[in-house]
Amino acid sequence: MDIPAAWAHEKLKIPQAEEGEKVLSVKETSVPQPPAPLTAQATLAAAQRADLTVSKAICPATVTESGQLTYTFVLQNFGNTAATAGDNVILTDTFDPALTGLTVTYNGDAWTEGDNYTYDAATGTFATIAGQITVPAATYTQETDGTYTVTPGTTTVTVTGTV
Repeated sequence: MDIPAAWAHEKLKIPQAEEGEKVLSVKETSVPQPPAPLTAQATLAAAQRADLTVSKAICPATVTESGQLTYTFVLQNFGNTAATAGDNVILTDTFDPALTGLTVTYNGDAWTEGDNYTYDAATGTFATIAGQITVPAATYTQETDGTYTVTPGTTTVTVTGTV
């Protein structure tokens, strides 16, 4: 063992190695201090685009013949750019069973067949006309812990008809 000279005779008795034995040598080392915490910061360029999802709800869940059925389509935009008329968003669906006597609203405002949408009563195929649907951009809120909350922009299309 390597022992500081001041200790060698007063503090420790050092065994002597016999012939053929090995002696373990221990050196005094210091424990390294942990590194300072690292921090990093970067600015990323976000893609400038709309990011749309669509969900559909049917009400009521059970309807009898000649009963009213309502389809509610909610379009959500999680992107940082609005979907505008120029983006030509088209919503299509095929109602089965086909509906008659449609009423269609867009964010609560009445829509007119031919101006805002098309409907084929024989096949049940519904489609909005390109350029009629817009969806606002999402809003992003930074919380105190640094995370972000995303609130999507929302547009609702409601179709009601008779089965």
